[in-house]
Amino acid sequence: MFFNKSELKRLNHFAEKVPSVGKRLYLWEMNEEQREALIFFQQKGYTVDAFISFNVYPDLRKAWGINVYHPEFLNRPFKEDFILCISGYEYRLHKRYLLNVLRLSRRQIYVDYKIPSAVKERLIRIGIRFHDRILGVCNRIRAGYNRLCNRIRAGYNRLVSQTKRMLWIVQSFNKYISGYRVYKKLRKKYEFEIPLLYFNYPGSGDAYLSGCVLQTYLQDHPMERYAIVATGRVSRIILESFGYRDIIAITDGESDILRRFVNIVGADKLHIKVMIQVANHLDISLKFAATRLSLLDMYVYKVFEYDRCPQLSFPGFSSDPKRIEALFRDLNLRKGHTVILSPYANSEVGFSPMFWTNIVSLLKEMGFDVATMCHAPEVPLKFTTPLDFPLPYTAFVLEYAGGFIGVRSGFCDVAIPARCKKMILYPENIYGLSHPFYKTPLSHINSRPIYEWASFREMGIDAGATEIRCNYHYTKHLEQIIRKVLGEK
Repeated sequence: MFFNKSELKRLNHFAEKVPSVGKRLYLWEMNEEQREALIFFQQKGYTVDAFISFNVYPDLRKAWGINVYHPEFLNRPFKEDFILCISGYEYRLHKRYLLNVLRLSRRQIYVDYKIPSAVKERLIRIGIRFHDRILGVCNRIRAGYNRLCNRIRAGYNRLVSQTKRMLWIVQSFNKYISGYRVYKKLRKKYEFEIPLLYFNYPGSGDAYLSGCVLQTYLQDHPMERYAIVATGRVSRIILESFGYRDIIAITDGESDILRRFVNIVGADKLHIKVMIQVANHLDISLKFAATRLSLLDMYVYKVFEYDRCPQLSFPGFSSDPKRIEALFRDLNLRKGHTVILSPYANSEVGFSPMFWTNIVSLLKEMGFDVATMCHAPEVPLKFTTPLDFPLPYTAFVLEYAGGFIGVRSGFCDVAIPARCKKMILYPENIYGLSHPFYKTPLSHINSRPIYEWASFREMGIDAGATEIRCNYHYTKHLEQIIRKVLGEK
């Protein structure tokens, strides 16, 4: 999941309020904002201990792998040692209960809204008193007051309506102009006769899968010359590994405004082919995909318009044996006896730090060295070695290590060519719960589990990996599966 600037600023401000040690962190209620906060804190290395909710039933004890407690849980002797995150609306709704019944102190509560200053409150009170006096005078001259107020109200409403309309026009025009400027910059480098293949999503997995089909598509639709527009550095690196030429990378912000411009004007008129399975929020294929198609099917049938899946072409990655050997030697990691963990994904919440801590302990007990593949600002899992390497070296790094366990992400697509023992974990929202409210999976396709949408087995791709749906049943037996796949060292 990709946060907008305001949301990221809000969460960073929240993170400054949370001490790194000695405090427990709870989130009030379970909603979309708290889920985004959960993703953020897991990637920052914080442990969210539980959700606090009034809606706790005998069969509803976990949400997204995190415990769910009734608010009375906070009224225990050890209540002094925690921080509670609550929205401004929920705080105003339950303020008396939190402060008087549970007897929580204000330093234990983080409220996501600004309390008006004393000066501002006084000005509001003065304004109210002044309004009351004016209203009293107007009541004594009722006839003239009513005519005057009606005229002022009508003029004010017209002014507000016209102002909103003008602001909407100006904002739309600015977005249109900004998108046109990005498009003009591309056309300044590539003439209009040269078609642009536009990858408008920064996900590495999407770039990889669409790149597998694109090579056959270019053979079936020969082009004398073409140019590829990639969103983000990672997308460009993956497309370059396929051997495609004339690739230009734009930022996420530039891609966002260019996408709006393309939707307004039309891709055909701009000589652009959009290489993304969902063009905009009105696309009905999104709902269709939720029940019928896999991620690869969406590219095959919707983007490239094939009647059946064509021959897939996989990239050839580069290798530098001496550099890889030096990397492992400097980090004190053994060849063939190392398991690389990949716990982070942008599209999924993933698993709690405790889940990964148990896996790390098991692997060390089995005799493996354990490393976490992470990039700043991601932090490595506890008791593991941070490992970072160029994306084109992925297959050879994993083969040198010997083992890989990761949550389903775009990195798993890049790891397909690696000939090593691989395990891919697919989170299935809440473990073992059957309440209808919690049937929404973590996948951005809101009515289908991520496994059925993006697993390599469902897509018909031989990834050479053991794929596991981590629901309640499989999570209980995960230790036995890991021992069986990786073996003892």
